[in-house]
Amino acid sequence: MDLFIYENGLNENDVIDLKPNRKTVRAIVKDQEKYALTYFPKYLLHGFIGGGIENDEDEITALKREVIEESGFKVKPLQRLCTIHSYAIRKEKIEYWHSTYYYCQLLSSGHPLKLEQYEKDFGLTIKWYNEGEVKDIFMNGTSKHPFGSTLYNRSLNAFNVHIEKGD
Repeated sequence: MDLFIYENGLNENDVIDLKPNRKTVRAIVKDQEKYALTYFPKYLLHGFIGGGIENDEDEITALKREVIEESGFKVKPLQRLCTIHSYAIRKEKIEYWHSTYYYCQLLSSGHPLKLEQYEKDFGLTIKWYNEGEVKDIFMNGTSKHPFGSTLYNRSLNAFNVHIEKGD
């Protein structure tokens, strides 16, 4: 399933033939009725665990790598939920983010983290929330990050797909 989000008054005609700035994968990890979210206290920003796909990686390899690096979790992807194509104007140019979301089973935790320097600087931690709290964060949360509203919009859309499809 592909979802398209156009911000700043953009529409599909504005983005024909545009290539993504970055392709990412994100994990919706659920354990005992709680969902794991990344949290960056510097920006008051929550999100699903994940990050960029490196040149030689497929989505699943990138997903597993990003999850263990950021959270110390080993996961098993159970279901590809959706790819969200989001477009917004930043610094007077159109940016295109391509983010694919997977529902994942938590296999184990406590593995060594491998955070990037900016993740350390921003205080990345993992927090667990129930379904209602996750929806509230992405619907009503405020963030100091310049792309916070865009990130929350994508996350809420992906989470709603997960809820609709079920475990």
